[in-house]
Amino acid sequence: MIFHINGRTKMSNERITFKPTIEQYNAFSNEPEVQRMFAVAAALELIQADVTGSTENKTNGLLNSHMEQLSSYADHIQEALKVEK
Repeated sequence: MIFHINGRTKMSNERITFKPTIEQYNAFSNEPEVQRMFAVAAALELIQADVTGSTENKTNGLLNSHMEQLSSYADHIQEALKVEK
């Protein structure tokens, strides 16, 4: 897997799990695309947790339903992480 962080290319064969802290999220306040990546990654973690516990018959439908809502989930996460000034 190849990914880019702050202009640097990194390669990894390991499974990447994004679990940013609120401080990390807020550290990128001038980079909304990075904050969006954190929110989408968090939403995917929640989807994975829900789908993992499902039976095989329900997994496909559940996953499709969640993926249709992914953008909305990320929107809600970003809204919840807004810092009031």
